[in-house]
Formats: sequence, structure tokens, C-alpha cells
Amino acid sequence: MRFHRAAHEDGRVPLAMIPSEALGALAVLAERAFAGRVLLSFLPPGLPGRHGPRDLPATWAASHLLGSVALLFEQELLLRVDVNPTTALFLAPWLLLALTRWITLPGAMVPRHEPLSDRPSTLARVLLFISAACVFGSVALRHADFDQGATVSAANALSLLALAAFGLAAARRAPVARALCVLALAAALAAAIATDRTEPIALALLLGGGASLAVPWLRRGDRRAVAIAVVAFGGLALLGPRPTLIGAAGLFALRVHTPAPARPGLTFAAMIVLVACAAVGYALPGSPSARFVLAPMGVATLFVVALALSTRRRLALARSQSADAVPAPPRAIDPSRPQAGIARDIAVLCIVLFATRDEFASLTGAVDALLPLAPLVAVGLGLLLAPDESPFAASAPARPEPRAAG
Repeated sequence: MRFHRAAHEDGRVPLAMIPSEALGALAVLAERAFAGRVLLSFLPPGLPGRHGPRDLPATWAASHLLGSVALLFEQELLLRVDVNPTTALFLAPWLLLALTRWITLPGAMVPRHEPLSDRPSTLARVLLFISAACVFGSVALRHADFDQGATVSAANALSLLALAAFGLAAARRAPVARALCVLALAAALAAAIATDRTEPIALALLLGGGASLAVPWLRRGDRRAVAIAVVAFGGLALLGPRPTLIGAAGLFALRVHTPAPARPGLTFAAMIVLVACAAVGYALPGSPSARFVLAPMGVATLFVVALALSTRRRLALARSQSADAVPAPPRAIDPSRPQAGIARDIAVLCIVLFATRDEFASLTGAVDALLPLAPLVAVGLGLLLAPDESPFAASAPARPEPRAAG
């Protein structure tokens, strides 16, 4: 690793500056955040999107996720048409889109009012800080020079933590409880980085980020959140045939749990994103054929399990509708158990997929296969076990939001 140094006339050498590889990694992250933030401004109104101190981590995480998918799609598309993907060519479309968004403002907005949420306590803030420190510490432990691969993996892990915290906050879970869930997820990601198992983290970001952003959609009908979730699940097709099946499982679970009136539009958008990403991803030289990903018996097994999950969802919905006729004790905050179903169903479909591919034959293969499911477990347990926020915060009057963000 080479550092840029400047020696004084008396022979003294100042402190080493940022290494060139780290600067390159920061440039890559800045490109992703910029492209993703531009795309975020074009999405329907909703959250994330604010720039306040409490909202900025979720906004950056969503921008990082969108930018990762968009730039990967652009790169593979340029390779498909035999065009050298230079930096200028990469950034030109996003600069034009950013100029268009600036000219057409105010167009994209977030909800002006929302229920007053419970502010994180000091303990919750400390736990979240420890979660981020675990990721940074694992990178420093394994990659002291902070090369580009390690830095991007750390950014993927941090954005996944921010999206998981955002999903649990949208479900109105207690701050300390959701911070503990984020800390458990951070420990799993930090262990993967420290043992140099960083390849599944990108898949975990898209899968876990999509599941986390599905929570505000299922809970309050947030259209911006579901748009990002569709991009996250569909963007898995850029990583190959196996991730395509995982993304299809996420989109299927999202459709099953979406209310019936919104399913046609969601299905149409999901098919467009999934097919477009799969077409670009499979077009690259060396991409494995889909027939080597899953045997016919595995396809039949997945179909039966998916049908069972869909039937179970319909029966649970019918049972809840019949239970609505019976008066229930009032609650300050609606329960989050219904939103936990999507994380459970995605995990079940993925485990069946991995089992049919014999990925659990060895301990190493099982660890690599199950790591992308860690955010599903953390978010699902948080939705099922974490207590509600303070009833005072839930029943307090809505706070005005004077500044809308795109």
C-alpha cells in the first residue's frame, strides 16, 4: 500500500495521509450515494428521504442500496454493448437526472405529518454506536489498509444496519429492543468481515434491505419504501441465477403479503425490474445457465412450499377478518406481528432453495448460505419479540414537518 507523503526541508515527514486505495473506495461510495440519492428523489412520496440527524442514516442507506443496483446495472449494460465504462460515462446520466430533478422541484415530497416517535434513550444510542464500531473494528482487524473491497463491504454492512433500524422504527418497536436487534446483526456481519467472508454481504444488503423496507409498506402503505424494496429484490438478478431465485422469493413474499388492491401494480413493477436485471446479468460472458442452478425436483419443491405459504396467508387473513368482528381491547400501537410474516416466508423459501442445492452439506457452505438470512432473522425477531414504543409517544399529537425532501 502506497501513501502520499510530503517531506519537509529538515527531513521531517508529516503524518501519512489517506491511502490511494481508500480514496478510490470513498469515490466509489460517493458515486453510489449520489446516483442512489438522485433515484430516490424520483420515487413516490414517502420515507426514507429526510436529511435531519435522526433520518440521515436511513436516507444514506437507501441511497447506497439504490446506487449499488443502478451502477451495477449500468456497468453490465455497457459491457453488454461493448462500451468501456469510464467514470465520465458513468456519471453523465446521473448528472442529467439530478439537473432534471432540480428543475422540476418541488415534485418529490415526504409526508408532512407523522406520529411522534419515541426518541432513542442514551442506552439505545450507545448500542447503535457499538453496532457501527463492530463493523469498523472488524475491517480494521482484517484489512488494516482499508482497501476498496473491505471499505465497500463495511459500507454495505452499515447501510444494512441502518435499514434494519429504519424498518423496526417504522413498526414502532421500543428503541432499546430494536437497537439490540441491530447489534446482533452487526455482530454477525462483523464476524463475516473479520473472517474474510464478505461476498455474501452484498446479497444480504439487498435481501435484508428489501425485507426491512417492506415493513413501512405493509404497515402504513409507504409507496417509496415498497419501490426501494422492489428494486432491492429485483436487483439480486444482477448477481447471477442463484441470487435471481432468492430475489424472486422476496418478490413473491412481498406480493403475498401486499393487500389485494395493490397487488396488480406491484406484480407488474416487480416483473419489469426482475426481468430487466436478469436479462442484463445473464447476458455477461461466463454467466452460469439457469438449468445448473436448480434441479427439476427442486423447482417442484419450491412451488409446493410457495403454494403452501400463499394458502397459509389467505387463511390467516380470513381468520383476522373474522376476528375483527369481535371487539378487541384498544391498543396505543398496532401490533407488528403481521409484518413479521414476510421475513419468515422469505427465509423459509431461501432455506428450501439452499437445501435443494445441497448447500448445507458442509459447515462452511452452510455459513456462507445462511449469512444473507441474518437480517431476516434480526428484523423478524424484532417485530415478534420487541415491545411497543412508549404509549406517550404513540398518543402524542403529530409533529409538523416543515421541510419536505425528495
